[in-house]
Amino acid sequence: MYKQAAGVAIALSTITSVTLPAFAQSTPSSYQAASSVSTIPASTALTVTFPGNMVVNAKKKQDYPMTLFLAQPLFDSQGQQVVAANSPIVAKMTPTKGGAQIVAESLVINGRVVAIQASSPLIPSYSVTQTSSYQSAREGSAMFANIAGGITGGATGSANAFNRASFLGGGLGALAGLASSKKHKVVEVPAGSIYVLTLEAPIAVGGAPQPAVQTATQPTSQFQFKTEQEYGHGLAQLLQAYQRGEASAAQVLDRVRAADLYATKQLQAPLYPPVAQRQLVKQIVGFEYAIDGAI
Repeated sequence: MYKQAAGVAIALSTITSVTLPAFAQSTPSSYQAASSVSTIPASTALTVTFPGNMVVNAKKKQDYPMTLFLAQPLFDSQGQQVVAANSPIVAKMTPTKGGAQIVAESLVINGRVVAIQASSPLIPSYSVTQTSSYQSAREGSAMFANIAGGITGGATGSANAFNRASFLGGGLGALAGLASSKKHKVVEVPAGSIYVLTLEAPIAVGGAPQPAVQTATQPTSQFQFKTEQEYGHGLAQLLQAYQRGEASAAQVLDRVRAADLYATKQLQAPLYPPVAQRQLVKQIVGFEYAIDGAI
């Protein structure tokens, strides 16, 4: 075992020309694609749905917080889906001149709350007349009849004048200030309504589907090795780049996976690097070759 590890160390410390430049030369560009941040561009349409009814007094300068849900998934600039439908959006209804607007503040992406800037067109308000308590009483309230009787009794001095007069004071107090109707500007959104918000600034999304991981499943022309020795030379070059700090562990893992897929799926017979290199790869990036897992 010590001799095998020493052999790998010598291979890593010796710069040689190899037949597999794909291991070292294509690593940076491949990893760059995998680690690049996915972006949802500005002006993207966010289609949202309301889970419940909402009524807002548009005359009040007060924001109304709410939680909405995406009716459709979101895609990044490369056409990859990065946010699933039904993802929650933290938003608020903001009264403005002529109605109100939906203003989105954050979106849940891959379990993380991400700040966003998006808003809807104006949702127009309409006028609602609130009937006064006095008018409501006149429209059939038994209480109004009692109040009217109390007023009449107090004025005519009937036998029950004392009792009615005492009730009269309470009745007039209840009616004070309620004799006139009030008009309100209201914005109403029924449950299930769908609105389209416009994204005003791009959203940077981490942890999105990674093109390099997907291309690793189809490494058609990245590799040319046919023997264990050629495989080992290419892997040694990659590990050497890691030791010099020119490749990260994530980059190494990406290339190791791609090479292993090529060696086990596209060659006539499955091929693996030398055992010492396999052990070193496992120590650095935690990748275990199938031949070792079967042992």
